[in-house]
Amino acid sequence: MTVRDPHSLLSVSLLSAALLASAANAQSGNAAPTLQSGEAAVNDVKAKVEALYLVGPNAAQTLGTTIGWQTRIALPTGLRATRVWSAADGVFVGNTRNELTMLRPDTGTVVWFASGAPMSDSIIAVKPIAVPFAQSHVQRIAVATNASVYLASPIDGTLHSPVPITVKQPVRRTPSTSPVATSNAFIWGTRTGIVCWHRFATGAEVNAKTIGASIVAKPTLYADTCVLVGTTDGYVAALDAATGASYWRTKLGMGVCAPIAAANGTAIVASQDQYIYAFDIQSGAKLWSYFTESSLETPPFATDEVAIQFVPTEGLVCFELRGEGHPGGIKRWTKQGLGLPVLTAHDQDLFLWDPIRRQVVIVDLATGAIAKTIALPQVEWIEADQILKGDFMVWNSDGRVEYLAPRVSTAPKAPAPAAAANASN
Repeated sequence: MTVRDPHSLLSVSLLSAALLASAANAQSGNAAPTLQSGEAAVNDVKAKVEALYLVGPNAAQTLGTTIGWQTRIALPTGLRATRVWSAADGVFVGNTRNELTMLRPDTGTVVWFASGAPMSDSIIAVKPIAVPFAQSHVQRIAVATNASVYLASPIDGTLHSPVPITVKQPVRRTPSTSPVATSNAFIWGTRTGIVCWHRFATGAEVNAKTIGASIVAKPTLYADTCVLVGTTDGYVAALDAATGASYWRTKLGMGVCAPIAAANGTAIVASQDQYIYAFDIQSGAKLWSYFTESSLETPPFATDEVAIQFVPTEGLVCFELRGEGHPGGIKRWTKQGLGLPVLTAHDQDLFLWDPIRRQVVIVDLATGAIAKTIALPQVEWIEADQILKGDFMVWNSDGRVEYLAPRVSTAPKAPAPAAAANASN
């Protein structure tokens, strides 16, 4: 079932409540009690509307969004929804039996339901792509598991393609990270320290670059042209996203186990050697490094102006991104007690997700002060900026998926490099 246009539903319900109140008023002639009962009826209707959604209209408005749609995926008995992959060309929901359901991103309508992988495998990425064929392109859904890559039909989810990859292609090297996707390949890391490119059109590994020891953090794709990766023995490298050619590689004191953040030509690296590093992406030059008293294992976050890092001994720390002229970095503010994953930043608001309390915490980027806390008790997972800049996709293991659209912008997604190169992507 797909639910849309909650404001129309709310308006009709409120009108009904108002009519009932008026009728009661006409019969009783007692205005004050009728007003109270009318308000109670309206509040009851509002509560029922809020309960229809994982994120109700009031919470959506506080997030700076409107409800686009909500869908409940039909799940066989005993199965749970486990993951949602969102893109402008399709939303895909996986369950515990590795089955996939495709939804229309504009309406949430179910397009198809199909097997995604054997139970022994794990689906690690689903990506709509355009594959070169003859003198044109064909639309396909690329699915990566820990054992294979295949292309599926966007019409019914079956293995159907006129290009050479018509069956599941086994991967040459088992992924140890989830992949990032360029226009023509999945890119992932392995436990042997190799970055691999698996090309969609041929179903084969086309590049493999040894960086160092094991890679456990998802590679970062910056501006669709550069891949940034760190290893558990402390190497950080920048590679050409199309060819795999090395731009630069440097060695840190200890390992990197968190994804690298990137924005405005700057890579932010959290290292187990207790330093936060900023590197120029083009040259590899170190811009600054800040020493902490903690091994850093949570991912940093970057905008075009600032870098955000949780430091166990300090709290959430905000730095100027480039830190020109300050080799130790420029700290803007510190907020103790906020060790939460960063979802996104919109304007001057930083959005954090508390998965234990199931709430979004909005922090003022200028000062570090907590501006708002929004309780979302029915939401188990949330991601930001997946289809449009400023949106949120939320879901629950019971199969409910809800899309929250930006309240102002409706233009096709064109994320800035900062939005496209943080850990959630």
